[in-house]
Amino acid sequence: MVAGPGGSFILELPMGRLSAYLPTREAWKDQAPEWAADLWPVLKAELEAWCDASRADLVIDPTATVTPLHEASPEARGSGRGGSDDEL
Repeated sequence: MVAGPGGSFILELPMGRLSAYLPTREAWKDQAPEWAADLWPVLKAELEAWCDASRADLVIDPTATVTPLHEASPEARGSGRGGSDDEL
């Protein structure tokens, strides 16, 4: 899951060989949440660093999917529930 100032979304992270899938920049424009539409270069750089540190493959593919998450209320976000989400 990726979280940023405007919301959150999920990128593909399939099982088997650890890989992260990111749509191409052109496909990103059609799939990304509105608030993240211009953040493709930032996300790509952060995914490259994460993949390098995690010994994972980064696959840039026009068919990769982006799944927006419905935002929780501010009360739920501040509930103290733990997680390993990365902030974009």
